[in-house]
Amino acid sequence: MQELKSLAVSVGTVIVFTCIYSILLLIACPNSSDFNGLHDEKDSEKLFNRFYFTITTLSTTGFGDVTPKSSRAKYATIVLQILTTVGTLTTLISFIKGRYTSLNRTTT
Repeated sequence: MQELKSLAVSVGTVIVFTCIYSILLLIACPNSSDFNGLHDEKDSEKLFNRFYFTITTLSTTGFGDVTPKSSRAKYATIVLQILTTVGTLTTLISFIKGRYTSLNRTTT
């Protein structure tokens, strides 16, 4: 049961992080000219496009249809990739530690 709670917290954290970063990306790179693939972007599509880019980067899918073009967008993407790597490693280490701890309790 504890593992399920930890998984739910991790998923929730990723969702919140994705939403916050998408908004920050919109603030940092408001122009469609900051990205390749967003030529005729409407104002109503801006947040969705940044969310799509964030999800594609976080999942490491990287379709290549939307790519950073300006230096500002490239810096924002680098920050996103660093945070994603740190978050993934932290989650993995936490999961392994939890499994090791629970196995250690059952054997003693």
